[in-house]
Amino acid sequence: MPKETFLNLSEEKQEKVMRAAIHEFLTYGFERGNVGAIAKQAGIAKGSIYQYFDDKKEILLHSVRWSLELLMKKYSHFMPFQSNNGGFFEMINVTLDHAWIQVKEEHEIALFLQEVLLGTFNPVAAETRDTMRVASELVLLKLIKDGQTNGYFRKDIDDHMLVLFLSGATFRFKEYFLNQVKESGKELSDEHLEKYKSELKSLYALILNGMGVK
Repeated sequence: MPKETFLNLSEEKQEKVMRAAIHEFLTYGFERGNVGAIAKQAGIAKGSIYQYFDDKKEILLHSVRWSLELLMKKYSHFMPFQSNNGGFFEMINVTLDHAWIQVKEEHEIALFLQEVLLGTFNPVAAETRDTMRVASELVLLKLIKDGQTNGYFRKDIDDHMLVLFLSGATFRFKEYFLNQVKESGKELSDEHLEKYKSELKSLYALILNGMGVK
């Protein structure tokens, strides 16, 4: 956790430091990321950073926490988890569809969190990464059980095997999509959106019907 001196800053100043840190880590990684460069981009003295954080590791870990909190605050109303009518496929649809919105509006943060999940910042952020993955899998497990109860998911396959398959499929799709975003740069066009939606439909078809010929 950051020191009280950081928490006592205004939200605007905290955000400026966090966005500078995220940019630095995303661009150069943890080892090559420079605390002085973070301070410079945030418009503060390098010494001030060490009044806010003990070390670079703490800056990285708080960058992850801050990013997750920001995305939850901005986009949690898109998620159907609290809806009795929201099933697994609605959740997948909303999650992946709004991944597009998040990447357009919060480009660096979306890419940064994806790098955390991919293990780019391990072993420094390994525990945080594992926590993120476990939380995601618990949500999937609940939705799968609800789906089995409501009759739109098979009951002859082990719940945890379904979680393994579905989390892998959706995770790799996001990875594939965000890699395309990296190659394309920050400006995402309508053409990118149409390609994304087309590929998303293919993913749905695979999840619903499998790969076998019927």
